[in-house]
Amino acid sequence: MSKRFKGKTCVYCARPNSSEICDHVFAREFFTKDQRSNLPQVPACPKCNGKKGELEHYATGVLPLLGRHADAAANLSLLYPRLEKNAKLRRETEEKKEKVWVKQDGLFLPTMKIPFDSAKRRKLFRFIVKGLMWYHWEVLLMPEDFVDAKLLAKEEEDKLWTVFCMQTNKRVKESLGAGTVR
Repeated sequence: MSKRFKGKTCVYCARPNSSEICDHVFAREFFTKDQRSNLPQVPACPKCNGKKGELEHYATGVLPLLGRHADAAANLSLLYPRLEKNAKLRRETEEKKEKVWVKQDGLFLPTMKIPFDSAKRRKLFRFIVKGLMWYHWEVLLMPEDFVDAKLLAKEEEDKLWTVFCMQTNKRVKESLGAGTVR
């Protein structure tokens, strides 16, 4: 591990001098091998890194099915070996999947709906928000600070986008892994 992160404050729990690990804010497994360089890294304690790792393990076994970016097909090819190693998640996904029809370009097409644990998604995204706040602006969110992650309806997303488009000198616009994360 880099000395740069050893003995620092964990960006996830804000415990001083507790970091022993350099954590990637976004798990490397979300990206193809050729897209893993320059991922944001932050100091983390082993406990937080372990909790986040469990959530990432779940997410990397489900989220590739939802990708619509340039590397989505390549990421999808990595999913099956992961599911082979995670019998529990593979079984849960298989048991709970449903065939559904979706309207796309005026046509109804058959597809599959899989379960996704929204509580795990929210917990993982809280870690990611804390990591990005520290990585980009060196802002350390304390345990008592409110952090939440939600999926928004289109109207809510449009309203929030107005706020994001306001002029600011601290805006970050970045794309990782050919659009895997923006």
